[in-house]
Amino acid sequence: IAIYDAAPGADPVAVAFELNNFAAFLHARGRLREAFCTIQRAAHVFEDELGADDPKTKIAVDWISRSGRKTHSRRNRG
Repeated sequence: IAIYDAAPGADPVAVAFELNNFAAFLHARGRLREAFCTIQRAAHVFEDELGADDPKTKIAVDWISRSGRKTHSRRNRG
């Protein structure tokens, strides 16, 4: 993702899609904190490029909300 993101002329929305997919991969492997940070980055790109009302932005923000609760509840369990 870093190489793709740094490439000249990289499409920020395409990079955000890759970040979204990578977040799902991390989440599936129980790496919730990393997934949370990655989806946050994707959501910021979607919002900057597509606006807050775009469905892609709303889905990413919703996932942040759900992932954040899971991350915090695991942290509180000790």
